Amino acid sequence: MAWKWAVSRMATILVCAGMILILGLVMAGPVWASPQGPRGQALAASPTQSETAQREFVIVMIGDSLTQGYGVRSEEAFPALVEKRLRENLPKRITSQRQIRVINAGISGSVTSEADRRLKWYLKSKPDLVLIALGANDGFKGTPPAVIKANLQKAIDLAKAERLPVVLGGMKMLTNLGTDYVREFERVYHDLAKENKVELIPFLLEGVALDKSLNQSDLRHPNALGHQRIAERVSQILERIILREVKP
Repeated sequence: MAWKWAVSRMATILVCAGMILILGLVMAGPVWASPQGPRGQALAASPTQSETAQREFVIVMIGDSLTQGYGVRSEEAFPALVEKRLRENLPKRITSQRQIRVINAGISGSVTSEADRRLKWYLKSKPDLVLIALGANDGFKGTPPAVIKANLQKAIDLAKAERLPVVLGGMKMLTNLGTDYVREFERVYHDLAKENKVELIPFLLEGVALDKSLNQSDLRHPNALGHQRIAERVSQILERIILREVKP
């Protein structure tokens, strides 16, 4: 009968071991409640994306080769420089709430007839502010000022429908196109700004245009130093708008 005694003793040992295991689990609590790290330390619950992601203040700059930064590196073009300056110069109460991000939406050769379609595409990025700097290529082609105005108005209307602040980058034309054309061309930007109550940069290339030290050899596209000059003026205007738009 020795085998019966052995079986009985084994059963007793298994029952005791099972009870010890159950007691240990009860005292420790559910294993999924406290995940363990590689050395047994409890891992803190991962913060949600909304808790860790800093909300951005997105600025879309729609333009042509001047905005794109033709002939200079992307980090030397004025949109990138504006982003850097705003991050450095805005009060901490602003930058602690919103990370400034500038989207360079400049495309070489772009004209005003593309403005509303371009803006519609970039609305996907959920911008907080739009700068529109188009018209130079229209002027070089002799596009009637009334057409330029109508094209830009469509883009402004789209922005206003989305309740987006607009900054209009004004342009000027070469005098060889005739004084009447030059006058009507420049008037487009002033009239649009006044009629729509939007911010106007009277001439995006103020202090830069035709200056050999600030332009590339074609005298139409700013060099790196020229872009710095543009960024200084644009940043000052955008800084004022952001201070108004971002509440403490």
